[in-house]
Amino acid sequence: LGALDMATGEVVWATSLIELDEPALSESLLRGPIESSEGTILLTMVRSVNRQRLLTVGVVAFDVETGELRWIRQIGSIGVVPWVRRPEATELALIRDGIMYRADRIGVIAAIEIDTGRIHWIRRVERDFAERSRSPEAWGGSRPIMLDDGRLVLLNPDRRRVSIMD
Repeated sequence: LGALDMATGEVVWATSLIELDEPALSESLLRGPIESSEGTILLTMVRSVNRQRLLTVGVVAFDVETGELRWIRQIGSIGVVPWVRRPEATELALIRDGIMYRADRIGVIAAIEIDTGRIHWIRRVERDFAERSRSPEAWGGSRPIMLDDGRLVLLNPDRRRVSIMD
């Protein structure tokens, strides 16, 4: 992960998960689109621990100016069996009023305060794990939508239902 000076093309800062030496990031990969708000870069973190048959999804935040790690939040984990393809764990986020609303393909959605990483709430959404539909194309990600009345609308991870959250 790094930042370039737009005028000169020079590297302003660069880092990797290995360099950070954070236990919560061990065996993790950064996935999906980069979100940026309030001087913070937000990325999805996916950690697959095969020996435990566990897939964990989280969000990691960096300072946009310096690249310093600001916070790490795990938002959900699921057990995985070795003979079934793992669900994708990258979707698009919605940023509204300093809160990141982050849904993913494992079946959780979280509202996280961008400045501090404080979790406002995490909810499970229904997912049919038996459904073996093919993965969406790279451009097929879904982003939660905030209605004028504050309700959140999102496509469920199995892409067969729509959920509305108050």
